Amino acid sequence: MLEKFSTDARHVVVQAGEAARALNHESIDTGHLLLGLIAQAQSLAAQVLERLHVTERSATAELVRMNPRSENPSADALPFESDAKEVLESALEEAMRFASSKIMPEHILLALLRSPGSTAARVLAANNVNPASVRSELMRISTRRFALLSEIHRPAFGVWDEVRPTDALRRVLIAAAELAIDCGRLKIDVDDVLLTIVADRTVAPLLAELGIQLESVDGVIARYPAQRRATDPGREN
Repeated sequence: MLEKFSTDARHVVVQAGEAARALNHESIDTGHLLLGLIAQAQSLAAQVLERLHVTERSATAELVRMNPRSENPSADALPFESDAKEVLESALEEAMRFASSKIMPEHILLALLRSPGSTAARVLAANNVNPASVRSELMRISTRRFALLSEIHRPAFGVWDEVRPTDALRRVLIAAAELAIDCGRLKIDVDDVLLTIVADRTVAPLLAELGIQLESVDGVIARYPAQRRATDPGREN
């Protein structure tokens, strides 16, 4: 089933394992999956949890309270608890429900909400977060994301009917919109487009001719969304 997971969703699973090892736990449960979601800071699921004030620190503290840190180091390969396995299986159902060809972090989050007695549910409850509020916030953010991306595909003013962008330009605009959303904004700035163009490997030969080495800006691009979320005064809460 791993092929059904998006890159971000796979990272969630990896981070869940890392969280379990950091706490010297013997297995990966739903609480660790929750920490994995929080660790994927640019994902829609992490944005929802952030807006509901569920932080890595608060979630970890509650998880340790329920399952104290062991003095013995964890094994290299940790097994998944049965409820964590069920969550990952349910995530596929959530993806199908939203007509998504890949499992995204938000589908894992929705799957976590299906288990009211799980460790993750108790961690959320301890942070005064209930499933209804998570679903509501997720729907609100995803609806706004869909509206912005729809505008890219077919703007309201109808110019695409006469002057159409190439597929390459459309990909750039969509990626720029995703970057803006990752930064907590609903407007695309010129620098979003610039960063997206620089990140596009197809323009590498042109950048090389201009004396710009793609590798030198990769780190900046990777850090940019988090920096923008933290510093952008126009971010909507």
